[in-house]
Amino acid sequence: MRPLPRPSLFGSFDEMRAVFGTVLAASGALLVISLTLRELPLPASAPVIAGLVALAAMLGARSVWRIASERRARLDLPGAKPAPLFGTGAAGRSLVRAMLRDRGGTYVPVGLLDDDRGLPR
Repeated sequence: MRPLPRPSLFGSFDEMRAVFGTVLAASGALLVISLTLRELPLPASAPVIAGLVALAAMLGARSVWRIASERRARLDLPGAKPAPLFGTGAAGRSLVRAMLRDRGGTYVPVGLLDDDRGLPR
């Protein structure tokens, strides 16, 4: 038994990875079923092609939605002071989102710093 996965942001890489895995599993199962049938109602490649089309549509729609929502939320504060943020965990990501959406904010994040050398650059 595995614990339930943590919820991910709409359009995030975590969610896209989950969507990819789900489409891969569903397309694989349909491909196996279609290959085991004696009389094929569709070409054997139909589950693969349908899976690729569905994956492109789902990932594309999620990406467009995420980009549009982040552009709507992003603020351009001309008098805001640049502020580096320390910590790139969940709290750091949450703080960046809050700072970018705060209409009365006086700071704008310009970089993320963390002391964990194991994190990607």
